[in-house]
Amino acid sequence: MIKKIKIENIQSHKETELEFDSGINAIVGSSNNGKSAILRAFYWLVYNRPLGVDNLLSHWAFDKKGNQISPMKVSIENEKGTITRFRTKDLNQYIVNGDD
Repeated sequence: MIKKIKIENIQSHKETELEFDSGINAIVGSSNNGKSAILRAFYWLVYNRPLGVDNLLSHWAFDKKGNQISPMKVSIENEKGTITRFRTKDLNQYIVNGDD
């Protein structure tokens, strides 16, 4: 079971953390508020989709000149540990339980 997901600089999510309880959890909200972006972040971490991430990276990750200054990052925590996917302009890696 997923206990927690953390999302940074993906679409409308500058820094978001969601905690889940056992049982059924629902993500609800008005249109265009980031519900689908949560699923896209999850797919990017688990399935490496979409392959091109230009449409995933949030505008907060760029400076005024268009240079990426902040990483795109998704972490999922369960009872066995944490998996994080981390991407900068020059680095794209997975971190499992704190080990690169």
